[in-house]
Amino acid sequence: MTTAPLGHAAALRAVKEALYHRAPSHVPATLEACSCAHCLPPDRRALMIATPVRDLPAPLVRDYLDSAHGVPKDPADLRALLPRVLDLLGDADTGFCTGLRTELRRFGAARAQNPDVFDPQTQALMRDWGRLMLLHHGPAQAHRPHSPHTALALTETLLVGGWPVETVFGALDTLFAIEAGAQARLGFLESLGHSLLQDGHLGLRALAMFRPETAPAVAAALNRLLLGPAVQDLLVLTDPADAPWAGALWEQAGTLTPGHILAASTA
Repeated sequence: MTTAPLGHAAALRAVKEALYHRAPSHVPATLEACSCAHCLPPDRRALMIATPVRDLPAPLVRDYLDSAHGVPKDPADLRALLPRVLDLLGDADTGFCTGLRTELRRFGAARAQNPDVFDPQTQALMRDWGRLMLLHHGPAQAHRPHSPHTALALTETLLVGGWPVETVFGALDTLFAIEAGAQARLGFLESLGHSLLQDGHLGLRALAMFRPETAPAVAAALNRLLLGPAVQDLLVLTDPADAPWAGALWEQAGTLTPGHILAASTA
């Protein structure tokens, strides 16, 4: 296993600032959101429009993201909110995390409808942000095992948000190949293996529900990852009697199908 310099906080801050610089300072006055009392009532919507994007409080952004309005017809809403949502996702204390209500699901749906919803420079910054998030937070998993920033949680969040499969799994390859990424790799594999043993699928419920069209590419990437040297070395050295999850992954390595992902939507 190789070593690599750790600490990507400065690079993450630089990407975040570049995204803020490229985005509008405020969400547009035409902001689309459900106005019911459970989503974004008129007073909350007015506050959101009047507040600079950088200063939007986490609960207000979450109200918008949870609003039952689907993908906005005008992508200016998402273009303005992108840096703030990524900013909040980068801070574990905000409670922004993965799960069935993953905060990037609307962005992923918009990008699926229109791959050019964000300009090329913004897309490049988004790819950098996703890669850096995995490399920065992955090594901390040993110290914060219940963090929302585990390697698997971040992987699913990014995939649901529309990040390219090759970008996400390229970052995982780098993370899993460094000494400091050993715990992140172990947690990632344990979660997948336990899901296979328990339900016969990979447990990626948000991905199965919100981005099912990505299942073939994700299954292929997981097969490649499981057959890679970093993972094979770990599986070979793990006794299936002590860790049945490792045996499940060993048996499935190279044979995962989209069904192993899509079945999670009915679990």
